[in-house]
Amino acid sequence: MAKYDEEFQRNAVDHLIKTGKSIRQVAKDLGVSDGALKLWREKFLSEPGSPQQENLNEEVQRLRQENAEL
Repeated sequence: MAKYDEEFQRNAVDHLIKTGKSIRQVAKDLGVSDGALKLWREKFLSEPGSPQQENLNEEVQRLRQENAEL
């Protein structure tokens, strides 16, 4: 199994959040396993105040605004 540094893992989770693609698709795009990406997502989204948590909050807010407009 390949060892990915924390920066790569965080960037992968950011990409997952920002693109709205499935875990399977992002994992395939990045050449990592679905399981690894799931673990990274859980790891970083559970950190209060993490950049990934902030990105997720921003995406939720954007989607709520989009839904309100529709």
